[in-house]
Amino acid sequence: MLTVRNIIMPIHVPEGKGFFNVAQKHMMRLGAFELRMLADDPYRYLVLYDVPMERIEETVQEVRSALRWASLRFGFGIRTSDSPVRHEEGLIDGQFPTTFNGPVRHPMRVSGSLRSEEGDTLLFYYLGEGHKILNDPARKMDPILDLALQVFASVDFEVTDNAKFLALTSIIEILAKPLPRPSICTVMIDDMLGRLEQQLAAADDEARQALTDMKKSAVHWKKESIRSSVRRLGIRVATAVGSEDPVAAGSLAVKLYDKRSTLTHEAKPVSGADLLALHQLVRKAIAVEAGRADVFATKI
Repeated sequence: MLTVRNIIMPIHVPEGKGFFNVAQKHMMRLGAFELRMLADDPYRYLVLYDVPMERIEETVQEVRSALRWASLRFGFGIRTSDSPVRHEEGLIDGQFPTTFNGPVRHPMRVSGSLRSEEGDTLLFYYLGEGHKILNDPARKMDPILDLALQVFASVDFEVTDNAKFLALTSIIEILAKPLPRPSICTVMIDDMLGRLEQQLAAADDEARQALTDMKKSAVHWKKESIRSSVRRLGIRVATAVGSEDPVAAGSLAVKLYDKRSTLTHEAKPVSGADLLALHQLVRKAIAVEAGRADVFATKI
C-alpha cells in the first residue's frame, strides 16, 4: 500500500482576477513538498507531490493559511474549499481538496470564469512567504491573525460594497484589542456594580431582567470603547509602516469605523472611496499583526 499521495486543491478568485503559468511545469517547494500550479482554463489548482498520508490534513491546512496570506499580499480574495480532504483513484471533480496517485489528471468541472492576470511565480513567492510567517512558532497559534486572514481572503466574494465594508470592519474589531480603562474608571464601575447587586435582591421580575442585562453590559465598561481601540489601532499601524501623520491615520480609522454604524443603523451606503480606504487599512493592520509591517512600509 502506498504511504504517500499527491494532493490537488482548487483556487477560487473574484471575477476578473487569476493566475497564469510563467513557465511550463514551474514548481516550488512549500515546506517539505513540491508544489505546482495547474492551469486548466478557466480553472486553477495547486498540486502538492508525495505527501505522507499522516501529513495530508496538516499540509492542506498549511496551504489554506498560506493562500490567505497571498490574498493579503495581492490585495484580492483567494480561497479554497474548507471541505474535508477526499481520496480518489479515478476521476477528480476538482471542487474539493483531493488526494490521488500517478500523474496529474485534469479535474472535471462544470462552470466558472476568471481572467488570468498574475504570474504563478509571484503566487509561489507569497505562498512561501506566508508559509514561513504563519508556521513561525511565535505566530502559528495566533487565533486573531488566523481569523483576520480568513475573513480578508473571503471579502471579495461578497456581492455588494456594503457587505464587503461590513466584513472589513469585523476585521478591525478583531484586531482592535480594547485595553483596560484607568483605575479611576474601574473603581466607579465596581461601585455601580455593587449597587446593582443590592437592587437586584429587591427587584420584581421585570426590573430584575433589566438590571441583569445592565450588569452584564457594565462588566464590559471596564475596557476602553471600541472607537478608542480603533483609533489606537490606526495610530499603531501608521507608525509601524512609517506614516508621516499617525494621529491623522488614527482619526481616519475611527471615521471609517463610524460609517459602519450609519450603514447598519441608518442604511446609508458606503462609497467606493470609503471601501478602498478601509481595505488598505485592513491590509496594513493584518501585516502589522503578523509582525511584517515591512511588506507595506511604502504607500499602497
